[in-house]
Amino acid sequence: MTSVLIVVSCIAGDSLPDCGSGISSVRFPDFIACEDAAVRTHEHLRASADARGQTVLLLDTRCFALSPGAPA
Repeated sequence: MTSVLIVVSCIAGDSLPDCGSGISSVRFPDFIACEDAAVRTHEHLRASADARGQTVLLLDTRCFALSPGAPA
């Protein structure tokens, strides 16, 4: 069953938080591959914010299994 990664983040900006969300364009062949990508994404976003001296206010990565026959 194919899985998809959804990322939601909010990072403290200069005057206002920079918030966003998105669905990865990659379709993962299984849930474990998606979970691995979620961990890497989480670590990358935190490291990027730290390198810029910013504070991560919210960071959520979720994997969802797509039902067979769902749109690609």
